[in-house]
Amino acid sequence: MQVLKENTESQQALLDRINRRLKSGLSSPAEVNSVTSKIGRLKVDYGTRQTALNKAERQLSSLACGQYPLPIQYQKIPLVNDGLAALEIANPKLRELSQEIRLEKRRLAYTELKTLPELGVEAVAPIDSSTDSRARLGLKIRYEYGNLGKGQAAEIEQQRLKIEASSNAYATYADELMNSQQTQLDNIKYYSSYMIPNQETTIKSLEATLASKTRLFQGGRTGLFELLSAYDELMQAQLTLNKFKSELAQYGIDVAENAGYFIE
Repeated sequence: MQVLKENTESQQALLDRINRRLKSGLSSPAEVNSVTSKIGRLKVDYGTRQTALNKAERQLSSLACGQYPLPIQYQKIPLVNDGLAALEIANPKLRELSQEIRLEKRRLAYTELKTLPELGVEAVAPIDSSTDSRARLGLKIRYEYGNLGKGQAAEIEQQRLKIEASSNAYATYADELMNSQQTQLDNIKYYSSYMIPNQETTIKSLEATLASKTRLFQGGRTGLFELLSAYDELMQAQLTLNKFKSELAQYGIDVAENAGYFIE
């Protein structure tokens, strides 16, 4: 938005200059029309983007119950890959999958425990003072061996399959999460150290070119269309820089989300 606004202001200043040159016969009506139509297109583009921005702000306001969230600064997020153990602590989905595995293992232990025989102590003694010799002490064993043990074995096998499925789901998601985390961190490093600095260098060069073209135009040594082309190149380079910065911020947000940074 700021780039379009500044470029529109620059084009307006150029139009004012051309109108002054027109009065003294140094510029033509065609040049005035060219710059005027260019300013009109810039204003339309600005208005379209402003409408989209207003819509996004209304949606954010609705989601936040009227309170705008603070702007996200990716630099404040720890941009390090602390490994799977750290992600498991922070990432809610990974933590849920891990807890599911532990739960299924407890269920298996309980199922296996149910298949063990029940042991009980049995003691018999006469309650009178007779010399009855029927007093005894022993163990009672109770074991349900339904369907020749196939029922218990099937139940245990089913539980083991659930553990295997939960473990596979955990491993798949953990692998995706770790790869995503490392990819985003690599992207952050690449954009920070290469893409953005190079684009900033390009913009400085185009700014110098525009300044040179402006002086040449004022001296009558270059045409208006060459000057407008220099304006366009600079604006596109500035928009590209903003795009890179936006993508860099998004990579930081992805890293933070994977690490549970936004989970209270």
